Amino acid sequence: FGIPVKRSEAEKKVERAARFGILKEVDKKKLRAKRFGVGSLAEKKRERAKRFGLVPTKSLLSEENLKKRAVRFGLPVSNLNETPREPEKRVKRAARFGIVTEQEKKRRRLERFGNNAESKANS
Repeated sequence: FGIPVKRSEAEKKVERAARFGILKEVDKKKLRAKRFGVGSLAEKKRERAKRFGLVPTKSLLSEENLKKRAVRFGLPVSNLNETPREPEKRVKRAARFGIVTEQEKKRRRLERFGNNAESKANS
């Protein structure tokens, strides 16, 4: 009665939701899950484990499982908890194939294909 109070859009939406019983998306999803008997993903997994008589196990990446896998595939077992050493691999590869620099690559390419400028001048 009197001067109308100016409200922001957010305030108007909140009042409208309270007046008409409008729910947020999160609340709607929870009510739907409750109505249809659907729980969270963790609950689903627990119920499935009960149904099939599964025993909760450790993570698949446990140290024991990694050791078994290493033995099965013939990998070294003792170095499982260490990360691969990239520089060591590079040194071994360089010793096996030789160290090739950019200059060396260019020189080999030039020897293989010849100088393109020379071939154009001769034709």
